[in-house]
Amino acid sequence: MIGKSREEQIRERAHLLWFPKGKPHGRDTEYRKGCEVLMSRAFVKEDAATSDVVDRPISPHANYVTAVGLDQIERALDAARQTHAAAQASGDRAELAKASSELRYWTARRGNAQLLVPDPRRNKVQFGSTVTIIRDGRKQTFQIVGEDEAEPANAKISYVSPLARALMSREAGDTAMFRESEIEIVATHSLHRLARDAVSL
Repeated sequence: MIGKSREEQIRERAHLLWFPKGKPHGRDTEYRKGCEVLMSRAFVKEDAATSDVVDRPISPHANYVTAVGLDQIERALDAARQTHAAAQASGDRAELAKASSELRYWTARRGNAQLLVPDPRRNKVQFGSTVTIIRDGRKQTFQIVGEDEAEPANAKISYVSPLARALMSREAGDTAMFRESEIEIVATHSLHRLARDAVSL
């Protein structure tokens, strides 16, 4: 069924379901009725699936990105374009609705992305910094990145997260309060050396 429209695919399925051994002579009316019934059911299901698709919300915060984060967005946008093209070719309206939603999201995120490179001369915590802290007796190291790049399990936290906000503009030796506990900043630098431990937000 490659290259055929959605309507042609449904008509072929109708033929197989209503006349598995081939359409008998003189039963055109019954055949057309079967096609109409199946097509009606198929499009009702597709309309329901399409209406269930909700666009991913766009963050109201500035879309600051690291160089790695920008590359991830561009790769996600490229993948979304390919998925969208495939959905268009298949004629599947439900899949096209999902693909269109993803394409809109990544197009918007690429359009408002602002690349920020941390200043290696600054000793204070900034966007893109890698920070080492002691919290509840445990040492943690993580990088402060953009929202789409953030992965706490891989030691990358969003710059708008409460933990990142508590540390911004501070330097090694400073302390900060986070969730009723004191955090000590051990080191901060612009090198991307990340700890293996997940960051608890």
